[in-house]
Amino acid sequence: MMYAVGISGPTYFVEDAKIYAAENARRELAKALSTQVQALSLSLRREHTFKEAEVSMLTVSSWVTDVVVLNSQIVELWLDLKAEVPNSQPSSVYALAVIDLSAVQKAFRNFFESRKDGGKDR
Repeated sequence: MMYAVGISGPTYFVEDAKIYAAENARRELAKALSTQVQALSLSLRREHTFKEAEVSMLTVSSWVTDVVVLNSQIVELWLDLKAEVPNSQPSSVYALAVIDLSAVQKAFRNFFESRKDGGKDR
């Protein structure tokens, strides 16, 4: 499992801050996973021509975002009414997102297998 925290400053409507914090948590997951996926894809460059590897690298970022949106969950939201977190503002919202890395590995394999089978995303 991989976890990430997203933060939203205070908003006029608390529900908006919850949405922004959740989006930020998922964005943090995508950043962390992008780094891991780029490292994994380096080994695939050896198996493909340069052009195929280049096309794959251009689509990795979009693919990671899709995987995070489809496979992550927001497991906790916290409204910090009194700014208990240092250097925060009252009414900031924190979201905890989680993604199962086995689902990411399976999606990663499927993605690159589809690239080998025809060079197109499915």
